[in-house]
Amino acid sequence: MTAKTSPAHKPERKPKSEPGVDLIIESRSLLAEARSTNAAAVKTVVGLSHLEAILSTVAAGATSERHSDNGPITIQTIIGSVRICLDKERIVLGTGSFMALDANVRHTHEGLEDSVVLITLAWPNSQSGRLRWPEGE
Repeated sequence: MTAKTSPAHKPERKPKSEPGVDLIIESRSLLAEARSTNAAAVKTVVGLSHLEAILSTVAAGATSERHSDNGPITIQTIIGSVRICLDKERIVLGTGSFMALDANVRHTHEGLEDSVVLITLAWPNSQSGRLRWPEGE
């Protein structure tokens, strides 16, 4: 995977929930796909009206655009390590590390190595998939 700056990927929204998802197997497969296509790979593992869980690759050196989410989120590193940058704080999440952010907290994420993260989003009032991307940034 090459280091590119790109907005978060918005996977297709379909109500679904895969029982018994093996996050390690899915993450390894997603990382292999991302490396073979030289692009980020994303897979929704849960997509319900108020809850979404997404596996996403983050290439070493890639940084997302600064954004916030309408609902609270959790970020867990399944493979690799990423840095989450808040206004006044930088947090490194290695494999197995986990954090939560409240709604409307602006942040970026940067791959410290080729990584896969599980992002869980809780949408208020069934507002599924509503990321806020600032214009002109």
